[in-house]
Amino acid sequence: MANKWEKLNRKAIELMKSGEYAMALETAREAVSAARRQKGKPNLFVSLNNLGEICMLMGRATEAIPVFEQALELSVREHGPDRIEQAELFVSLAELHVSMGQHANAEPLLERAVFIQEKKRANDS
Repeated sequence: MANKWEKLNRKAIELMKSGEYAMALETAREAVSAARRQKGKPNLFVSLNNLGEICMLMGRATEAIPVFEQALELSVREHGPDRIEQAELFVSLAELHVSMGQHANAEPLLERAVFIQEKKRANDS
């Protein structure tokens, strides 16, 4: 099963990089499905993040937001809060809200991202 996921994930990334977003979207959705079927779902976060990125590149903010939110929930549940990948998701979510003119929704997301990054920087020193 992991091999199938790896092939789908690699293909989705290649399609995304080549600008073939419609095909990348379909392949990324297949990768999410394959990741959900894996025992322990070790690749689900990566799959959701990739799917969200593709939706974002396609200007599909309303589709990308719940996908990124799922990835964020999964990361918090599995690794606890304040991880750097969560900061990146908060930034992506904020960008999506800004693109939809929802600046008030973006601000707390950006503040959370900055908090996580500052916390990491303090811990690294």
